[in-house]
Amino acid sequence: MQSERIILTLCILVLGSCKDSKGSLVIQPSEAPQKAERTLPEQADASPDSQGALIYSKRILEISLGTPIEPLLATPGFSHFRTEPLLPEGLSIDQTTGSITGTALAPSEARVYRISAERAGQSETTEVQLTVYALPGTPPPPRALKDATNQEELSFQWTAQESELLGARIVAYNVQIAKPSNDDNGATVISTQSTKDTQVTVPVIGEGHYLARIQSIDALGNRSSFSTYSTRVLVDHSVPTPAVIQQAFVLLEGSPLSVSVTLQWLPGSDGLGSLAKDLEYTACIATSSQALETLSACEASSVPFPLTSVTGVSSLRVPPVPFSSVGSGSLYSRLITKDQVGYKSISSIFSIQVTAPAGNPND
Repeated sequence: MQSERIILTLCILVLGSCKDSKGSLVIQPSEAPQKAERTLPEQADASPDSQGALIYSKRILEISLGTPIEPLLATPGFSHFRTEPLLPEGLSIDQTTGSITGTALAPSEARVYRISAERAGQSETTEVQLTVYALPGTPPPPRALKDATNQEELSFQWTAQESELLGARIVAYNVQIAKPSNDDNGATVISTQSTKDTQVTVPVIGEGHYLARIQSIDALGNRSSFSTYSTRVLVDHSVPTPAVIQQAFVLLEGSPLSVSVTLQWLPGSDGLGSLAKDLEYTACIATSSQALETLSACEASSVPFPLTSVTGVSSLRVPPVPFSSVGSGSLYSRLITKDQVGYKSISSIFSIQVTAPAGNPND
């Protein structure tokens, strides 16, 4: 009994709990605590003096991956320098002067390096702390807060960027505002600004499409690649030039007889050329010209023909209506042209002649 108590006591002290829920002896090794990497306390750097102890021009150095470091200089007069552990990949120490130089090739967490050297037959040691930070990654593109606008300024927004694994903290952004180039693939930058926020508002410089892209900047001043450009945002302050109706075709068919109208026109323009494909056209057809006198009257006119809209084309067929609601004589049509922002214009009235077939009982 006494020997079992001794074993159980040793088990608890060394390995952790040793009994399961039934009281049986179970050995469960305890987890070893993780050892944190030692770092040096912050303190002012001192200039190495040939008469002084072994020190370096900087005790704590933060290094950017792939960027040559400013040489770390040791106290003159020492030789036979060596480090424990080895310096980060890409850095080296001059065994004669102790100078540490090079370009770090891989990220590395903060670590203390013990450096030994000799002077006049006496050995001395000192310590430096080196951290190699990864460069910031390319951020996603910003987004415009509106798809199309007639305002005097634009706003773009993006998500705050997290630092890369073993990377320095992201502290700022460069934002470039651009307009698309004529080749459809490029863009012409018209302004660049820096900000610590995740949103920027810029004044509008004329009509057209605008783009934005961002670049992350970390605490060491490293800059990421620029993101791709945002989706285009349109700025348009002008009313589109109205379409011009050129032809109208009347089709009479069926029993009872119905009538439908097909219109063809010259497309309108919003002054921005490449946006003609995005213009929307709405056909208004009525039995009197007075019903189509104004744009608002045209939009309210849906008898007998329903309002019909298409986008980016130059013809449409209005759904048929009973011939009895129209009869022989003249119809009148106008086209409303609307751009992406919502500005509208209206064409001149176009007269359409309808003639019933001979012997038609509805005539």
